[in-house]
This record gives sequence, structure tokens and C-alpha cells, in this order.
Amino acid sequence: MPGWIIERFNGEEVHIHFWDFATDAIEDALRERCRRNGWNLTARTRDDSLVKRHLFISKEGRSLLRIHTTSCSTPSDSYICVHLQPDDASLDLLVDLFRDNLDSGDVAIYGKIYKTAPLRRPAAA
Repeated sequence: MPGWIIERFNGEEVHIHFWDFATDAIEDALRERCRRNGWNLTARTRDDSLVKRHLFISKEGRSLLRIHTTSCSTPSDSYICVHLQPDDASLDLLVDLFRDNLDSGDVAIYGKIYKTAPLRRPAAA
């Protein structure tokens, strides 16, 4: 079983969950990788949310990924949610950052499922 799942589509944004990660555990490593590759990493803490820490990765002013520990994570069972636009730059960054956790066979299976799934639109009021 893959260590990630497409959790949902929210408008034009895709939410992907990765198991066994937490933002506080990966922030320093992400910061170093971003520095080496010319990406910008900013972190914001929100006191008004269940999800306190958000990491934003951008390049040349364009937002690529938003990462946060999910609200239902626990210290012994943590995972993160990665928000991204389904475009080449965001997908390339996602694959680069999580190369050890993404298997091309898993990606192909998800792609096939989502290409053949019927669109579910809310009924008109």
C-alpha cells in the first residue's frame, strides 16, 4: 500500500496526504532543500485553526505547495497534507520532495482511477 493518498480535490487544488510525516519534523530539511534549489519556504503559525503550522513553498513568486500536519494527526500517527495545483511545476516539486515515498506504479494507478471516475457535481438548488 502506498504511503500517500489523494485525499480530495478542492476546486483547482489537490490535497494529498502522506503518512509518517509532520511539519515540525521535516521543516528544517525542507528549508535546506529549498535553499539549495532556489525555492522560497515560508512558515506561518495560525492560532485560529486546528492546523497550527503551515509551510509554503514558492518559486519566483509563484505558489507551488502548501504543507501542514493534518488536524487528526497524533504524536504516534502523524501525517501531512500537501496542497498543490495540478500543473507541471507543482507536480515536479512534489515528486522531487517525496521521491522516496512516491512509486510510479502508485501514481499510474491513481491516475487511471481519477481519469475514469465520473465527475460528481452538486445538484443545482
